[in-house]
Amino acid sequence: MRSGQTSGDPVDSAALQCQRFWLPRGVPANLGDDGFLVDPESDYAWNVGPAALPLEGLAEIPVLGLIGEPGMGKSTALDQEARRIASATEGSGDRLLWVDLAACGTDTLVCQEVFQCDEFRSWKNSNARLRLLLDGFDTCLDYVKTLVALLRKRLAKEPLDRQTSYCVQDW
Repeated sequence: MRSGQTSGDPVDSAALQCQRFWLPRGVPANLGDDGFLVDPESDYAWNVGPAALPLEGLAEIPVLGLIGEPGMGKSTALDQEARRIASATEGSGDRLLWVDLAACGTDTLVCQEVFQCDEFRSWKNSNARLRLLLDGFDTCLDYVKTLVALLRKRLAKEPLDRQTSYCVQDW
């Protein structure tokens, strides 16, 4: 599902309104709320610590990977972040590029969808900042074994001070 689209399913609608929190890999989650993460913003979160942050709290990290079990809402969170970024950057000239890598079964398609698309070229010829959202990373990795090396090599050739990337992967 692309940014701005919903399936009409009430569960999808509720998921879009849900506030999610992310933890650094290896940091244990406090699941003291009947198996759910204790809300870090509640009065009862004294033992959750500062590690659990909403995605927008991680916006300044240059490259961010959201990993987790299939179906846990990573793509939905990315959709929410795309909406937030689009709203926050409106009129600033900054660019937002969302690519569903699950649809890219070859390295050539990855390069076409990311580096040769109009949005990327427009950003490259500007002084704007790029927010690159990569969904379906894990699916693409099944077909493009060199995906990580390809992205690292190609992104390293670009203005690193003007790019932020998010990618989603199941584990």
